[in-house]
Amino acid sequence: MGWHGNKDSELARSIVDVNKVYASLFKLLGLCEGIFTAVQYRKGGRHPAPWGFRYDLTENLGLAVYGDRLVDVDAYLTQSCGIDPNKVEHVRLAAEEFGKWASSIIDDAKRHPITFAS
Repeated sequence: MGWHGNKDSELARSIVDVNKVYASLFKLLGLCEGIFTAVQYRKGGRHPAPWGFRYDLTENLGLAVYGDRLVDVDAYLTQSCGIDPNKVEHVRLAAEEFGKWASSIIDDAKRHPITFAS
């Protein structure tokens, strides 16, 4: 819990710092899958997320997104869920550290939102 900080105040920075270490040692590939279970961010969600959003879990979405720039994967998925990636601390900090995601990624995510079953 020391890496998370008080009330997760250091979690975003720790996520970015861990990625700096791994990126200096390995060629990274980001993979986020929601094949069997996926997070669905929504205001009235059952579960709280440390970065201020709430979420529910959706089963059998059949989703997988990958890329060789982790910030691109995170920005794409965040926007696909209808959340501006600039408002998600770990994604914003990653963009400052590793370079901003391409606007085309956000445009594509807006054209292809993730559709969750109600």
